[in-house]
Amino acid sequence: MTYWIILALFIYVTLLGIYIIYIDHTYISREIFDKTMEKNFETVKRNEDLIVGHINKINKQLGNKDIITR
Repeated sequence: MTYWIILALFIYVTLLGIYIIYIDHTYISREIFDKTMEKNFETVKRNEDLIVGHINKINKQLGNKDIITR
């Protein structure tokens, strides 16, 4: 009888541990993903500003009066 109780407790604790590790891993992965996406968004925004600036400079050198705004 005690064998089955100990076995059931062991299985319960093991499953609980796996569940907690899964939740923590998912949360940490999501947090890292959000930070990475935020960093990438800032980089893309900065790159777009640089590209628009270069295009406007080239247009100015070519004598075009069109200004591209982002």
